[in-house]
Amino acid sequence: MNKTWFLNLLIVLVLIVLAAGCDIPSSYELDIETTSDLGPETLARIDAVNRTLATGMEVGPETRQVIRELNETIRQGMKAGFDEATLKRVDDLLRVVEDGLKIGLDEDTLATLNGLVEVIDRQPGQWESAGTEIIRTLERTGGTMAGRMAAEIKGVMNEARLNMQQMTAIAGVEFRCNVDFLGSKAGATLQEFIGHTIVGKLRNILSGQPALEPIPTPWVCQVIPERVEVVRVGEQLIFPAGLITLTGYNYVDANAPRAYVADEAGNPIPGLQLFPYRTSPYQIQLNLQGIDFSAIPPRSRIVFTWPNVPETTGVAILMPVANPPVARFTFAPSGGGAPLTVQFTDASSGDPTEWQWDFGDGATSNERNPTHTFMEARRYTVQLTVRNPLGSSTASEVLVVGEALAANFSFSPRQGEAPLVVNFTDRSGGNPTAWTWDFGDGQTSNEQNPSHIYTTPRPEGYSVTLRVSNAEGTSTYTAPDRVIVLEKLQADFTATPTSGQAPLTVAFQDTSRGSHIVAWEWDFGDGTTSTERNPVHTYTTHNLYDVRLTVTTAEGRSDTESKPGFINAYKLLGMWRPGLIPLDPIFALLNNVEAHVAKFSLPGGQMLDTGWSANRFVCGVVGMVARNGDMDENGHGDILKAYLYPQYSNTYRESTWWLTADFRTHSDQAEESWEITVLCLDKRGEGGVFDYFTYNNLPGGEGEGKAVFSDPQLNQDTYIYCGVVGQEAAWGDIDENNVHDVVWQAYTAPSGGTWMLYLDFVTHNRPEETWKANLLCIRRGSYLATEKPTFRFEHFDIPRGNHLYLLPEDIPTRDYVCGVVGVDARRGDLLESGKRPILLEAEIVPQGPVWGLATDIATHSDREETWSVDVLCINRTVVKTVPEGW
Repeated sequence: MNKTWFLNLLIVLVLIVLAAGCDIPSSYELDIETTSDLGPETLARIDAVNRTLATGMEVGPETRQVIRELNETIRQGMKAGFDEATLKRVDDLLRVVEDGLKIGLDEDTLATLNGLVEVIDRQPGQWESAGTEIIRTLERTGGTMAGRMAAEIKGVMNEARLNMQQMTAIAGVEFRCNVDFLGSKAGATLQEFIGHTIVGKLRNILSGQPALEPIPTPWVCQVIPERVEVVRVGEQLIFPAGLITLTGYNYVDANAPRAYVADEAGNPIPGLQLFPYRTSPYQIQLNLQGIDFSAIPPRSRIVFTWPNVPETTGVAILMPVANPPVARFTFAPSGGGAPLTVQFTDASSGDPTEWQWDFGDGATSNERNPTHTFMEARRYTVQLTVRNPLGSSTASEVLVVGEALAANFSFSPRQGEAPLVVNFTDRSGGNPTAWTWDFGDGQTSNEQNPSHIYTTPRPEGYSVTLRVSNAEGTSTYTAPDRVIVLEKLQADFTATPTSGQAPLTVAFQDTSRGSHIVAWEWDFGDGTTSTERNPVHTYTTHNLYDVRLTVTTAEGRSDTESKPGFINAYKLLGMWRPGLIPLDPIFALLNNVEAHVAKFSLPGGQMLDTGWSANRFVCGVVGMVARNGDMDENGHGDILKAYLYPQYSNTYRESTWWLTADFRTHSDQAEESWEITVLCLDKRGEGGVFDYFTYNNLPGGEGEGKAVFSDPQLNQDTYIYCGVVGQEAAWGDIDENNVHDVVWQAYTAPSGGTWMLYLDFVTHNRPEETWKANLLCIRRGSYLATEKPTFRFEHFDIPRGNHLYLLPEDIPTRDYVCGVVGVDARRGDLLESGKRPILLEAEIVPQGPVWGLATDIATHSDREETWSVDVLCINRTVVKTVPEGW
């Protein structure tokens, strides 16, 4: 019995001790009075902690102990007063509690979640997959707070899906943003726009803040029209469309916008009230019908502002009042004997309000259509200047009084390379009324001041004749100087041999094209030069050598051809295999070279997880073919995508390389299908053997030979070669009309010691489309100078209509694996009607013992393009995997 009594007493004592240590209520709330001297900010933080604890979340022992210490500190402060030291301790302890209760997640999990939000921020089109992975991660973590956060994010995702569905129903699948707004950019797809709008909500939830906003943030994606163009109706300036529509979402009465007219300096214009109104949660409209804009200053704009968005993000629409004037006039009669009375008629455009005439004899007039009499027989230059509030313009014409009809003209330029554009200017006397030009190449014109293109070289020149006439007769003039059209100067050369053991003697052969070449300047890449036409040179040291030839004509024109790594004077090695240290230390870098080649198939516009680790490999596109597509030439859209990008993979639980491919095709047809060849290099070689670069937002080119981009990093002293291994041409209007000199360009070329990047697709306006490009650059080094180099770089010019070009036998399939790293398709007429079996192709395919280069783009059969292609070949000794059949 004594033992039982003792045990009962012991249990009671334990319970008393436990109860004495728990001075916090069972919910662990911080129970303090609101009349304390803690201040409103601290009280608000305590209330937030109490609300979190009231959810019943699990609290660890360390956090419970800090809560006890915090309550005790607050009690002491309430008794003795809150001095500075006590307030600081309350703040420090409260911060520890906040950190402990914020989300209940470990640092690694939180870093993973924040990383997924960053993926959405960088690639907003991936919000669906990244958001779903955030929810899965939280659900796997467990715990009350993680579950609550998962539920909140599910709500955000469901709301985003609903908004996506509703906006698609309103605006269509092809919908694009046309304004920048709160991080969303003009040109963004609807997927990308929705992704931008949820980033802030996700960050709030993960940081413990409420996702709901007191006033919803309005999001604006598109404003139609982009310009308010008014026209004159009687004495008023009216906006014919009458309506401006803003499309986005989160439009409620609480965040209704205000609209006003601002002048060029941004000052609101009084007296004109505008009332935008909400037609749905996704659209806001502004009715401008019946408004007279006559009193609005030039270059004004309509500005939308929001109650909870900074005004700097407001959407502005330019609103021209009228067009600036362009002066033009006619006169009759066009000539005659003195005195001659002439009627002048204003034919200016752009709503001029003032006219000022200068008749060339000291007389003037401010009438719109004056009459003037010329008293003397001579030539008069008559000038008209017109003005309105937007500017002024001047035009002049020559009037000949009392002078006989005499043909004459000038032209410029007088010589140049074919195709040569020559501008002709009529300088005939006696006021001719009709002109007939004979350009000497079988072509004619009846314009007064024509331009003509000479396409065929003729060093002896073309003779040009002008015949003019009026009511009094005719006159003919043949220019004594001829139009000299020279063959386009293009430096080029060959060499025999281009590879061999050092010392290596090479015979160079000039194959340049062009008229009157008189000088040759060779740079053999080893510090020596020559001015012979066909020199012979000996390379004494093993290395890869760049060779450059500059040719000059008698007229002073010059052109340069550079061939990087053209001569391979190699050093014989013993047997080498990857993973073993070579005999010569300079080849140790090759131990870090490991390549893999794979093929993937996917529908156009889709994304594919390749499974290749972005932490271990650098990957790029080295071949592509798009099949069974109908090119869409109507309006703007993304033209071409074929590139890889790193992104978190739910399947592989790490960042992997994802592939996307697309070509602009008609939306009512099934998407084209793609086959993409991918090259992956082990990152151990990065920085020593190769480097990888990504460039965004580059403008499209302006035609042949117009480099889009240069980067000082891409210098030829560092890199033996750079190639394009990924590309995107975004937001352009494909030009399908007629033959164009440049159809599709995505390649690099050396110039001035730097690798220049050329990017272009034929569009109606140049430059128009914007580009993304991934570049793979191979570093220079003697390690490349072997009998069968690890990397080979070749350039091929392919004749028109040859869609399968066989590579030379010295690049056999048994020794090398090859891919396309640069394309230049020229002088083709795109075929825009109907589905084509091959929409676009640029890839390497095995053809028995040699490689075949397959190139094509949908063009009219009688106007097919020509191709120049850059090829990268890798020695099979370092290639670990290849597609089946390779």
